[in-house]
Formats: sequence, C-alpha cells, structure tokens
Amino acid sequence: MKRILCFQFLTILFALVQTTPVVKEGEESPNYWNDLAKNEIYKVKSREYLNHKAKNAILFIGDGMGISTITAARIRKGQLNGKPGEEGYLFFETFPDNALIKTYNVNKQVPDSAGTATAYLTGVKANFEVIGVNPKINGATTDCKLIQENGVDSFLEHARKAGKSIGVVTTARITHASPAASYATAAHRNHESDCDLPKSLLDAGCKDIARQLIEDYPGTAFNVAFGGGKKYFIPKPEGRRTDGVNLIEKWSKLKNESGLAADKYKYISTLKELQALDIEKVEHVLGLFADDHLSHHALRNETLDQPSLTDMTEAAIKILSKNPKGFLLFVEGGLIDIANHANNAKNALHDTIELDRAIEQTTKMVNKNETLIVVTADHSHGLTITGYPDRGNDILGVTGYVERSTNKSFTTLMYASGPGHQPVRLDASKDITVLSSNDYKQHSTVDLEDANHSGEEVALYARGPLSHLFTGCKEQNYVAHVILYASCIGMYQNEPHCK
Repeated sequence: MKRILCFQFLTILFALVQTTPVVKEGEESPNYWNDLAKNEIYKVKSREYLNHKAKNAILFIGDGMGISTITAARIRKGQLNGKPGEEGYLFFETFPDNALIKTYNVNKQVPDSAGTATAYLTGVKANFEVIGVNPKINGATTDCKLIQENGVDSFLEHARKAGKSIGVVTTARITHASPAASYATAAHRNHESDCDLPKSLLDAGCKDIARQLIEDYPGTAFNVAFGGGKKYFIPKPEGRRTDGVNLIEKWSKLKNESGLAADKYKYISTLKELQALDIEKVEHVLGLFADDHLSHHALRNETLDQPSLTDMTEAAIKILSKNPKGFLLFVEGGLIDIANHANNAKNALHDTIELDRAIEQTTKMVNKNETLIVVTADHSHGLTITGYPDRGNDILGVTGYVERSTNKSFTTLMYASGPGHQPVRLDASKDITVLSSNDYKQHSTVDLEDANHSGEEVALYARGPLSHLFTGCKEQNYVAHVILYASCIGMYQNEPHCK
C-alpha cells in the first residue's frame, strides 16, 4: 500500500513540475497589463468607420472552426514560431469588428454545413442538409419543380447580375455542402453526382450538384472555381458519373460556344498548371485538384502537386481583380471540419493556420478601403481545451495533471464525440510520440464513427467598408445581408451609400 501511495505521489509531483510556466518579460508588473488595456482603448476610440460602398467582398469560412479550434490554432501557431502561444493572435483575430453568429438550422438545434451555408450565402435560413432552398424544402422533397421554385440565390448570383466577377475556392470537393450552396439547389447535400440522386429524382429530371455547376447560373458564369471532387464530374470507371457525360469537357465546350477565345478559359488540375496560368489573358478557370477532397495542409507534398488554400486564393483574387466593377469571392477552409470529425486536432489546427495565412495574403493584395473581408465558421465542433496545463504547454500534449480515479494523464485537447474513443484509455504521458503524429485521434467521450457538430455560436471577424455592421449576436443569414448591403447588390441596390 505504501509503495502504491508513494508511486501516486511521485506521479502527481512529476506531472506538476514537468513544465515551467512561461511568463513574458514585464508581465509581473501591473503596469504591463494597465498599459496594454489603455492602448487598446485609445486604438478603438480613434478608429474611423468606412461607411461607403464596397467594390469587392470576400467571405472566408473555416468549416467547423469553432472558438475552441481558433484558440487552439492560435496557440499552435505561436508555438510553431517558438513562442508560448497564448498571448498571440491569428491574423484575422486582429480585425476590428466582431460578432457572434447563431448557427441553428430551421429544423435542427445543432446544424449541418448545408443548411448553414444556405443561410450565410443566400440570406435565408434553411433546413438540415438542404442546399440553396428556403425552409419549404426538406430532405424528403421529391418534386424537382418545387425544389427549383423554392430556390434562393446566393450573393454570388446577385453579384453576377450586377456585372461583378465571381468565384469559389475550397479545399473540399467543390460539390460539397458549403461551396454547393453558392450555386446549386438540392433537397439533400449528398446529391453531388447523378449516381447520388434517388431514381425518383433522376426520372423527374432533377440535376445533380456537379451538373448545376457546369450548366446553370451562377456556376456556369464563375470566373474561378477551385477545389476537389474531380470524380463527380467524369464518367465511370475513372469517375462516379453513370450518365456517361464528362462535365469537364462540357465546361470547355460551353465556353467555346459562348464565343470565348481559347486563351480566355482554362481547365487545370495541378499546382504546376495553376502557377502557369496566364493571369492577364484568362477570364474563366475551372480547377479540380483532387478526385475527392484535397489533402490536409500538413500532409501536402510535391508528389501530390496540389495547391494550398493560399495558392488558390491568391490566383483567384488576381483573376477576379481585373474586373473594374469589382468582385465577390467565397473561400472555404473545408478540411478543418474533416479533421475535427475524425478527432484529429493536429490537422484541424494546421488547416486553420493555413486559412489564416490565406486571409493575411489576401489583405496584402486588396485595397482595404474598397474590400469587405469577413471571416467566420458555419458551425462549431465538440473540441475541448481542458486540464489546467501550464502556460506554454504543448497544445497537442498532455495537461500535466493525472486523474485521481485512474492515475492516468490526459491530453489538453479532447472531443465530446467521435472515433477517438477508447474503452480502456491509454495513459497519454506514455504515448508522447503517438500524440505528435499527423493522424493521432484525440480521446472522445462518446464513441461515434464521425464526430458530431456542436451548436454554440461561432465567432465572426470583419474589416473594410461597413464591417462595423457586424456587432452583437446575430442570426447566420445576417452575414449574407451585410455582404449584399455593403456591395449594393440584390435588394440593397438603392441604399443611400450606393449613390
């Protein structure tokens, strides 16, 4: 008994002293904190608001990027740069305007990415798992005409009608829920290719999401469409389509038939081809860089020949910026969600940091007085940051404490649900090398094949013309309305600031 108690005492003592809390120079003085707050007050007080029309607008979505993911990514970013991490900021966290966004679907307390994307892209809240339609439509709707009649236009369609250039960039399949809501209408998010449509809908003449991108507005007018999902556009056996139609070839044919010169449109599928684009000449680019989703940023390598989110965003802005009337762009860091679903915090954090890099690069490329930039998430995830770790402790590591009941250490990051659950859980302190691997799954409380989303509000960050309209706690559809209002398109064409 004495030996067991001694062992427990030494284990706890080791856990408590294994890290030395980090204190930055000057932080022990009250003056440090007083001056820090005082300077922030003066900075906010002296700010001038931009109340004029936005020529351009860019919406960045971190799919599944809840506040805990942002916090952990901020710490990880700092630690990758040799700092404790807690005191720093992601670049977009320095934007002057913020809001909390309520994410529920019309029929669900905790949402999915399709219903939420419909809200923030079209300005109309929607049901669970539907794409680009109002709440009269749900997953059980089988009437194609009814689905189309209840479609709601995204802000990209309104921008197209106003003569602006438009585009979508994502690291997910371009037919996936979030990007799909910018151009398609569907009773269910899974209707990505013709083989995914129920026979009743196929027989009724419903179009799958990939086909809508190529054939219908606004997708067919996109100046830029970058992402993954190539297999949804080509026939079997290389792809998934059963109708025998190669939609990539059809895209080129439609561009040719519209009278565009051959050097004005381009299909690309690799990073090298993206880098070789003649930006000055090309007006329409379809880029499908993977059969399915692109790879997580930390796993990208030369053999994949895939562009990063920053690569795609930079190229998109260069192409769209040529229009003197301006542009609207939707950019999604789609794999943050994929990693969180897999209880894989490391890839979620690194994909968040890459989204942040794309945002920072964007601000260097656009005129801040002309461009509204909005950064938010579609929904949150059940990622927790817990355990009282010392400041500067590896955010992907163990907390420094042990559980009384099991005498085991645990990781700072864990999930409410998902595939990381272990009925007989390992002692994290004895699993250090595994914790740092790219595919490590943090422990989850409830054993599920795929982690569930969570329903709390997500954070929004904004800068540029009329960004101060983002304040307080707002419904998710409000995001699209501010973008429309600031851009003077859709129902807001005749507002006073538009003249």
